[in-house]
Amino acid sequence: LVSDPGDFYRLTQDELEQIERMGEKRAGNLIAAIEKSKESGLAKLLFGLGIRFLGAKGAELVAGKYHTMEELENAGTDDIQSSSDLNDTDDIQSIDGIGKATAESLYSYLHDMENMKVLDKLKSAGVMMEAAVEEETGSAFEGEMVVLTGKLSSMGRREAGDLIKSQGGSVQSSITNHTTLVVAGEDAGSKLDKAREKGIPVLSEEEFLARLGRA
Repeated sequence: LVSDPGDFYRLTQDELEQIERMGEKRAGNLIAAIEKSKESGLAKLLFGLGIRFLGAKGAELVAGKYHTMEELENAGTDDIQSSSDLNDTDDIQSIDGIGKATAESLYSYLHDMENMKVLDKLKSAGVMMEAAVEEETGSAFEGEMVVLTGKLSSMGRREAGDLIKSQGGSVQSSITNHTTLVVAGEDAGSKLDKAREKGIPVLSEEEFLARLGRA
């Protein structure tokens, strides 16, 4: 039923219910989740496309400069026309944190004919092609470098990370000398031990939610 990302948005509940062990409820949940994903915004869309070398952080950096897919697709066009000393990826590569390999991979992806067809499918389906405005912003984690470890019962790891960033913090994948805070859920392992060894403050899930004003 699906051969590229654009096909997800053409699926119907009836088609999904024909899949073994899917059922009406599961099919309905999947359709609802696909519909909701249309509003995820440019950064998550770019990351979700699986572009080589472009991780979640890189996608956020790109979306921070180019606020729409159209702007990104046209990146570097004016520079190329005005100077023979510039190449088509210089504009993307000028983003702090985006290297040459990532810039070239992103540019190549966006200008490949087959990928352009997929993007057209997504646009036609109503997928948001611009940077999302965070629904919840504040300063609860302003300046904090946070590591998430263990399982949170109230939300997934990605949602927790998004909340931290919307509240002024940054999320790290591992403990470093720059880590200022650890949020520990159930079954937290070596990262929690390392944080305690280094004397880094640790928040339980309840304390994390309280800091967000969600307790």
